Amino acid sequence: MIIKSYNAVMKKQIVRVLWDDARDISGWKKEADIIQNAEDASAGLVETVGFLVLKTKKYIVISSSFSDPLYNNSSRIPIGMVLKIEKLCKKKA
Repeated sequence: MIIKSYNAVMKKQIVRVLWDDARDISGWKKEADIIQNAEDASAGLVETVGFLVLKTKKYIVISSSFSDPLYNNSSRIPIGMVLKIEKLCKKKA
C-alpha cells in the first residue's frame, strides 16, 4: 500500500505559483493614499506551493496535500493574477 501511494504521489507535478492577490484598502483615506497603497507591488504578492491539479486558460488549481485519490486544501487562482509558475520537481512517468 505504501509503495502504491508513493508511486501515485511521484506522478504528480509540484509547482510554486507567484500571484498577485486582490486586497482591501479600508478606512477613510485621501485619494493619494489609496493610489499609493494600490500601486504597492509587494502588498498582495502570494506564493503558493502544491500539487498541480489543473491548469486552463482561465485558472490554475493546486492542492497542498495528496493521498491517492484524494486532494486536500485546494486553491483556484485566476490566470490573470498569476505572475509566475515554476515546476519544482519533475513528475515521474
